[in-house]
Amino acid sequence: MRVAIAGSGGVARYLVEELTADGNEVVVLTRSKKFFFDVVSGVEQFIADYSNVESLMKGMEGATTVIVAILDHSSAFVDISSRIIEAAKRSPTVTRLIPSEYSGNIEDFPDMPRFEAIIHEPIRKILRAQTELEYTLLANGWFVDYLIPTHNRHLNDIGDANPVNFAKRTIQIPGTGKEGVDLTAVRDMARAVAKLLRAPSGEWDEITNISGEKSTWNEVAALIKEKNPDMIVSYRTLNNFIDDLHASKTDWDRLLAGFGIHSASGAGSLPAHRVAAQRAKFFAGVKFRTARDVVEEAECNPDTII
Repeated sequence: MRVAIAGSGGVARYLVEELTADGNEVVVLTRSKKFFFDVVSGVEQFIADYSNVESLMKGMEGATTVIVAILDHSSAFVDISSRIIEAAKRSPTVTRLIPSEYSGNIEDFPDMPRFEAIIHEPIRKILRAQTELEYTLLANGWFVDYLIPTHNRHLNDIGDANPVNFAKRTIQIPGTGKEGVDLTAVRDMARAVAKLLRAPSGEWDEITNISGEKSTWNEVAALIKEKNPDMIVSYRTLNNFIDDLHASKTDWDRLLAGFGIHSASGAGSLPAHRVAAQRAKFFAGVKFRTARDVVEEAECNPDTII
């Protein structure tokens, strides 16, 4: 099938690699041509004007599914996503859409983290109100790739938003460290999406839960300390992050506090029964790696994107 991916960042790169490997044609809707897609067989690039529905429709020509992989924490996200949905609805071939979520437990914590809920909930409402497109919201927990060096991943560093900060040699555990957190490798999530596209029409659930493993930040810290004994571990409580949020003066400060509250409250822990049921329903044959699997794979392959 032909798949249109809106966005060209790190998550989009994994999606392109795995969807083409699974035999799909892919067109990337991008604002500017990206050299790294030139070496991937089966992928085209379309220079899209995200302010123009007709431009987006042209980029989607022939596609049956649109996957949004845009990271933007500003209000512009709502406008861009709305236009993508409108273009998909008007398309004569598109029948399915996956919006940009890649989040934690959406079912039980739909309003967390707050800075994302503010821009994601309007898109969810648009999708719920329409009938032209089948859609699903991806809930994959924390991307385990942030636990390996930058040269082993397509994802950019996120600094202090990552509890494991290799540059500073610190691990700042949110909450008690005992709260559950689901960890998923981006590539495994992309492979799962390829499987999801093969599901018959009408089979998708509103939320699709994808997890490599359920862990805790204490267990993550122990793994990272095992490999990096010099890393210094500290804790910040839920109230610490709430205080940070009240004292925040910049969007970045609010984002850091929001991520901390999200983890410390347990919102990064996906419903295990739904993870298991959907793995059986959609993802037979997909090998989901644990944090240890990914960390040790990166150790053994320092020149490879894991």
